[in-house]
Amino acid sequence: MEVADDDEIFEIRQFKFHFLEPFKFMELKFLLILHSRIKIIIMN
Repeated sequence: MEVADDDEIFEIRQFKFHFLEPFKFMELKFLLILHSRIKIIIMN
């Protein structure tokens, strides 16, 4: 098993974070919209 140095691991984590962040944000926004729509439907 090859041991990667901390800098390398950090860079990979940073990359993953930056790459996935927009998707997480869109998903969260979508869920919030969905949730508010469901609430409105239940109230009416």
